Amino acid sequence: MKINEKKIRTRIENLGFEALSVCPPLTELSGSYLNNLTKLPNGESAKILNDNKTYLAAQIEPESEIKCWGIAADDEQIAIFSYSNHGSDCELLAWVKI
Repeated sequence: MKINEKKIRTRIENLGFEALSVCPPLTELSGSYLNNLTKLPNGESAKILNDNKTYLAAQIEPESEIKCWGIAADDEQIAIFSYSNHGSDCELLAWVKI
């Protein structure tokens, strides 16, 4: 199944994050590359992406913030992360179904 990039971009732009009010270009990347150990809202840490899937992804480097933002989306979900250098200190900001 081909991932519907237009649908994903629209959903991202409507999540309410100022840094994502205009979705950046998305690139196909492997889950194994994107799948960092991530702090979840409940305080636990886990890898939430599938290493064997391909995701549409982007990195945003907001000028006013120290951390980067990352997007990983497939045909079912969008995950928004914040993280420091090389994916360290990764935190899940949003995980929504499409």
